[in-house]
Amino acid sequence: MKTLAFSKNLVYGVGGAERSLFEELKKKSKETSITLTSVNGVKSFNANNLKLTLPPSFKVSMFDPSLLTSRFFFNEYLLNRRAIGNFIRKEGADYDELWAQNIWAPIAINSFSKKTVYFARDESFLNVRPNYYSGIKKYAKKFYDLIDSPGFIAYCNDNRKAIETADEVIANSQFMANEIEKRFGRASRVL
Repeated sequence: MKTLAFSKNLVYGVGGAERSLFEELKKKSKETSITLTSVNGVKSFNANNLKLTLPPSFKVSMFDPSLLTSRFFFNEYLLNRRAIGNFIRKEGADYDELWAQNIWAPIAINSFSKKTVYFARDESFLNVRPNYYSGIKKYAKKFYDLIDSPGFIAYCNDNRKAIETADEVIANSQFMANEIEKRFGRASRVL
């Protein structure tokens, strides 16, 4: 069995989601070969200084995106959507399953024709963009969201389809599992 794992920042330890998925993949590597797929040249989160130390058995396949930005992540998704889909269809042809998380996961899930496991790690997975700011920052966030809205709309459509069609959805908390059930009518496993 061969597993392809895809996340924009997967080989970079920029946050808990990447590290959590990485730990699950290490457990799975006893029964399957693992290839991590991540993006070359990530500009945010000081990513290049945070590369994970990978087990020797892990393979890495880096994806060259059409465009990377350090802001407007949903529009970045929209501009890379076609390239991600083409990459997953081509790269994934030799794999039995795909594990995916992060903002770029929906198009990866939707482009893979075999078993898919979708990891729900944050509020964007729920197709919401809350604004927790107050005062002038609240209005600045609204303006930022307006600029990023074409990408967010594409993301939400792709995300709903990915949630509905993934073979398995894994939530990182009971709260997320409850919200997935409420918003999408989809049961998920908590891990």
